[in-house]
Amino acid sequence: MSKKANQDTETLLRNIYERLGRIEAIVNDIKEDINKMNMYINSLEDRVRELEDSRTSILKDIEAVKTKYNILDTVIKFIIFPLIGILGALIGVKLVLPTTPP
Repeated sequence: MSKKANQDTETLLRNIYERLGRIEAIVNDIKEDINKMNMYINSLEDRVRELEDSRTSILKDIEAVKTKYNILDTVIKFIIFPLIGILGALIGVKLVLPTTPP
């Protein structure tokens, strides 16, 4: 091979190595971007889990309030209202009937 052919071959090989180096840098950048995206996705998944936990907690609180309301509603309907009625009847009887016998 001639000196010129050797120089051309060396130049071609240098260009190939430079291009391979740039390709490797691009591949490494892409890998880094993928890792960043995976971390972001994991962060979003954590947030979704937190929101699901919060939703579950809120639903439990709502059920607890419903239960307390139902108990209070039952107490009012079956205890307080009848007691008010009995008290009203006693007051009515007291007002209508004389206190001293005739």
